[in-house]
Amino acid sequence: EILKLENDVKEKGINVIVIADWYSEEHLNDIHFFDQETKRWYPPETGGSNVPAINKLLMPFGISFRTQGVFSGIIFYKGCRLKFDSGSVLDKYPDHANVYFSRLWSIRTIKNKNARKKAKYVADTEEENLPFMASVSSYKGNIIVFGDSSCFQGVDPSCLPLLKDMLVDFGI
Repeated sequence: EILKLENDVKEKGINVIVIADWYSEEHLNDIHFFDQETKRWYPPETGGSNVPAINKLLMPFGISFRTQGVFSGIIFYKGCRLKFDSGSVLDKYPDHANVYFSRLWSIRTIKNKNARKKAKYVADTEEENLPFMASVSSYKGNIIVFGDSSCFQGVDPSCLPLLKDMLVDFGI
């Protein structure tokens, strides 16, 4: 699959959008989900997305997301204010990539007696200017990576310019 994707992008001009989400083994140990059917608490199998697998897929293009940390903040894109709720930031990208930065912070879970019932998140670090999106032209095709899916999970009109650019202006 990795070789096929690499060939299709580089040789056939296929364009790809990757929308990741948070991934943090530390957070996985702190979170449990209640199943209404079984009436039991379960730990998640992965974070918001399987970032290690996404990184393997993106490796031939020199792109990867951080595999630790959950990041949050407000991003500004073409005059729109968008919530970056709980995502991943970029770790590596090629020198020729168009990279977008915003002031984000790492969040962590506060453990308490009722941690299974109600998780509380707080800022773990000061805000940093971190890469949250990149577009890369790779031979004939293009790849766009974005670190948080929450903007696209509902009908948030403030996300439409970003989605339009991903689909049209970036050549997807």
